[in-house]
Amino acid sequence: MQSLDGQWRIAFDPQDAGRTAAWFKPGGFPLDGSRPIQVPGNVYEVDPNRMAGGYLGLVGTTPCGVLWYSRTFTPSVPTSADLRQYLRFGGVAYACQAWLNGVLVGSHEGGQAEFEFDVTDALRASRSNQLTIRITGPCVVAVAGINHHVSLLAQPRTRIKDVLAKPDIHAGRFELQIALENHGDKPAAVALKAAYGGSWFDEARCARAACRVSYRLWQRVFNVGFRVVCRAG
Repeated sequence: MQSLDGQWRIAFDPQDAGRTAAWFKPGGFPLDGSRPIQVPGNVYEVDPNRMAGGYLGLVGTTPCGVLWYSRTFTPSVPTSADLRQYLRFGGVAYACQAWLNGVLVGSHEGGQAEFEFDVTDALRASRSNQLTIRITGPCVVAVAGINHHVSLLAQPRTRIKDVLAKPDIHAGRFELQIALENHGDKPAAVALKAAYGGSWFDEARCARAACRVSYRLWQRVFNVGFRVVCRAG
């Protein structure tokens, strides 16, 4: 995993002209009209005076306006054919669009939720890459901007994207909801193995992209750990 935290550049766009002017294209970001900003961070740290007016305000009053972030980086994560590369954001307030080397790689809405974009096709291995983020939407002044960590990571073409465990203590069961992402050429499955109190006792396989598997607990002892291993393949 490669951290993209540190110094970025930020430009304010009061007329929302950045998309028309192609600020997202390589070389198109207005460096002369921008200023440095630390990521993670927020706009208030750069310019406290923008609390008033059309850029920043409280939820339900004035919008944040339009903010643009940009930085360049050279990838240090593996870029072999059996891997895919993802940009992961810990949180951006509030709504954003992301371009890598002028290619729109995704959009997201929600100020505190983690999200990621697949950038495999847009990433330039062993070369300088320009990452540009456009941020809009209502938000709280103190958190406006890229307020959590940003990273570039390489993942297998077939991977488990998410696992959600839903316990039912009254029934003595829990359910696993598993999201499988498969960019490979062959069908893939998820292998599950569970241990209760240190002893492995069950195995299951699921070949669907999202599946539900229920395990029954052997006893209702709340100080005994329950361990589940999920493997895609």
